[in-house]
This record gives sequence, structure tokens and C-alpha cells, in this order.
Amino acid sequence: MANETNEAFEAARKVFCDGQLLEAVQRAKLYDDCKTFVDMHLKRSPEETLTAFKALEDQSNPQVLDAFLSKYFEKPGDFERGILSREFEQWIPEDWEERPAFLPNIKDGTLRD
Repeated sequence: MANETNEAFEAARKVFCDGQLLEAVQRAKLYDDCKTFVDMHLKRSPEETLTAFKALEDQSNPQVLDAFLSKYFEKPGDFERGILSREFEQWIPEDWEERPAFLPNIKDGTLRD
């Protein structure tokens, strides 16, 4: 399992951390925030995405690059517009209790409630 995790990390690193795709996105200045691209989620595998990027005729053309990004990436969440990010998965711990037994022992009502 650790090997699979390392392979997945390495594949994603080639998309988001270094290489021609990252460089092209940063040079095109498609986003106000230079971190936007690395917050995006892949719609396809890193390998398929990089292969498609390498096949682009003009990797430096902002319109071509924007269309590519729309096809292969999901934009990060925009909370102001009500679009939730997939950065975090909803998770409820197995031992979650809405009102744990120690709660009444907390004297400060603000902290307790």
C-alpha cells in the first residue's frame, strides 16, 4: 500500500509541482492567485492529463490552455458563490457523540454550548 501511495504522489507531483504544465499555467497568468492551479482537482489520471497536455499544439496559448484546464481539471471551491471545494472529504468519526458525557462538567457556557 505504501508503494501505491508513493506512486500516486509521484504522478500528482509531475502535474502540480514541476514540469511543463505547471510552468505553462503560471506563465499564462490565467488566475489572479498563482496558487489556484495547484488547488484544482484532476478529472482524469495524472498520466492521461500529462499526455493530453503534451499533445496540445500551442501550450503557451492562454485560450488553448484554459480550454485544456476546463477539460482536465475541476476548479477549486468558491465559497462566496456557494461552490463547495472537494479539498476535504466529509468524515464523521465512528466514536462521534453529539453530547459527550463530559460536556456538562464544562462550567463556561460559551465553551460548553
